[in-house]
Amino acid sequence: MNLQKRLLTTFVIVQIALTTSLTWAQERIDSLIYAKTTIKVPEGCLSKSEYQIINCNGFSAQ
Repeated sequence: MNLQKRLLTTFVIVQIALTTSLTWAQERIDSLIYAKTTIKVPEGCLSKSEYQIINCNGFSAQ
């Protein structure tokens, strides 16, 4: 019974850590900064950073 309790506690801690890190990683970037110009990220596309978008409906900027 003690082993089950430890496993459940460990599982809950890991789930909390993963959920927290994934929440931080999913901040939506809605505009890019390119050559001192702000460009809106096209609808339905995701950008990895404020300075780069690759192959989004044929649009790329780095």
